[in-house]
Amino acid sequence: CEQSTGIYLKTKDWSILYTGDTYPAENMLNYVKEPTLLIHENTIGDDPKGDAKWKKHSNTEIALDFAEKMNPWRTIFTHFSPSFRKIGNITPRVLEKKIFLAFDH
Repeated sequence: CEQSTGIYLKTKDWSILYTGDTYPAENMLNYVKEPTLLIHENTIGDDPKGDAKWKKHSNTEIALDFAEKMNPWRTIFTHFSPSFRKIGNITPRVLEKKIFLAFDH
């Protein structure tokens, strides 16, 4: 999504990339490589209708694809929204990649 933005903080020892719940901006890959921590908002769980991409948001699979391209040391998925009061289904791929989940209740 061309309008996607993120925040990138970098010191000589570590870096953090935070991206909101938007469809990933592929141009971030040109500026950020292997952050220490990737924090990616996304609708955690299944998206059987594919609504996330149509609405220019991220679901778990989209965020996982982006994380694999970024290759961070650690990844946290979260979503700050009153629309989501619980964590959705956690896919086997999230468990396999050892993604941390944050949840605002």
